Amino acid sequence: MTNRTRRFPVRVENEFARRHGQMVAGSVGDVLDLDDPGARAVLLAAMADPGTVARFDAIVSVGQLIRFPDLSSAVGGIERLLRPRGIAFIVETIDPPNLLATIATSVWSRTRPVRGFHLGRDVAAVVRSGAFLIDTIERFSIPTLIYPLRHAVSIRAVRRGTQDVSPPAADETVNDESTSKVTEATR
Repeated sequence: MTNRTRRFPVRVENEFARRHGQMVAGSVGDVLDLDDPGARAVLLAAMADPGTVARFDAIVSVGQLIRFPDLSSAVGGIERLLRPRGIAFIVETIDPPNLLATIATSVWSRTRPVRGFHLGRDVAAVVRSGAFLIDTIERFSIPTLIYPLRHAVSIRAVRRGTQDVSPPAADETVNDESTSKVTEATR
């Protein structure tokens, strides 16, 4: 595991570390791993500079986008850094969109395990709205008492190439496991 500056509860951290290892192992070419603070600085620079040159074949972000207050800007920075047909591997916590989730997140946001993180965002919708085609998406649950960290999504998205300028068709199929599941590593 690389230099993680945040510490989630053990079960969350273990699941994120497992998924991070799989994603890094599945990446080829020039890879930007946002677990590294230096890589997050590269993303911040790309967020600020619309003229950033695409130079990575893959970007891995496991539990890192919750650090950025503006999710759309962070995903836009990832788009700028990825070459056409580059792969973004993203794992983030999500909240099911309902009133109870909003209240629970609000209460939990003041506690040490999640203070300073930006929670309860629809990561998949933001990724879909940009220059990405979502290849696979998996929703899963992690058995933790900290409600805002319980539900998560794992996304593999391909940055559209120069020929792929049209948005995905309405009938495009995505591997979307909408039912949450507990992975074997977290049981």
